[in-house]
Amino acid sequence: DQPSEFTQGETALAAELLPRTGDADADAERALELLTEAQAIYGRAEERAEGAERRATTLQGAVAIAASLVVAAAALYVNQTRLEGDGWRIAAAALAGAVTVALVMTGLSATSTIHRWHRPTAGDVVRRSQLPLPQARVELAAETLIDYSFNTKIAAWKIAYLGAAAWWFRIALALLVALALVLTGYAFLGPSPSSPKPSRWTAPIERPLDATNPLLARHGEYRQRWRSACRRAIFSGVVYSRSMRVSVSRATSFASPSDTSPKRSGCTPAFP
Repeated sequence: DQPSEFTQGETALAAELLPRTGDADADAERALELLTEAQAIYGRAEERAEGAERRATTLQGAVAIAASLVVAAAALYVNQTRLEGDGWRIAAAALAGAVTVALVMTGLSATSTIHRWHRPTAGDVVRRSQLPLPQARVELAAETLIDYSFNTKIAAWKIAYLGAAAWWFRIALALLVALALVLTGYAFLGPSPSSPKPSRWTAPIERPLDATNPLLARHGEYRQRWRSACRRAIFSGVVYSRSMRVSVSRATSFASPSDTSPKRSGCTPAFP
């Protein structure tokens, strides 16, 4: 990577920044001013990069929440019993897919490439401590400006990625509005809901064991028939036992020896 500014190199830049007024105190004061200005310039690039990273992190969280909601609601778009009509279902599914793609592109754009952030070398402190004060300050200012020239390119890349992520996020929002309009139009203009038609490719609908279950209703019908048959059998048994007792009592009364009525002969008339 090449720096975007101060391309002449650290040594040449330090030689250009070194004050040469002839007064040691004035040169030291001027070198301190240059170092302070260089550190302020370096801080601007760092602030730009940090701001872009914060906004990208916020955008990634919003994208994750929106994508999870869209994917969770995808069952509505593909379910024929909830969204009837091929045209409505295809339009809703296409918009949902486009929203998902836009959100994925937003997340990828917000996730920028990891770059190496440039900072002044800590090992040069020992070397600069042996130099005169103006020269040490000027060399540190030159190194700081060179690092800024690298970091400002990184900050520009982060801001460019953030702009692309924001562009994709705006597309996703527009598609979400279109999807909402399609669902609203279906609510007002779509076909009336009808009972689902069974298909040989779909599994049978399992219903709870309540009164509408045909198996349970048939079982209750069988129980009712069984109870009626048992009642009829018991009633028939009671009637049969009573008739048998009556027959036995009659037969016993005719065959009893205490009967004093005159016996009739075959020639005796049965009437007085």
